[in-house]
Amino acid sequence: MFFSGPASAAIVAAWPVVLAVIRGLDACFHQAVDQALTSENARWRQNGLLSIEKRRVGRTAGGQTPPSSAIVVAAVSVTKALG
Repeated sequence: MFFSGPASAAIVAAWPVVLAVIRGLDACFHQAVDQALTSENARWRQNGLLSIEKRRVGRTAGGQTPPSSAIVVAAVSVTKALG
């Protein structure tokens, strides 16, 4: 990861919290899908059961965006303009 400036220590320190939130959202999503499936199967029992297949189709590895990339330059410019 590439962070610099006065807030960089806070960002790095908060990273484990961010990861925990993301994992929690993933778990909530899977739970919501399971509950919806159970509910729909109970509601439409006479027409056969629905089923789902959950599988991970990709995983983006963490990386670093170069500071000179257009998206970083734009984000820095907006941040500076807005204060």
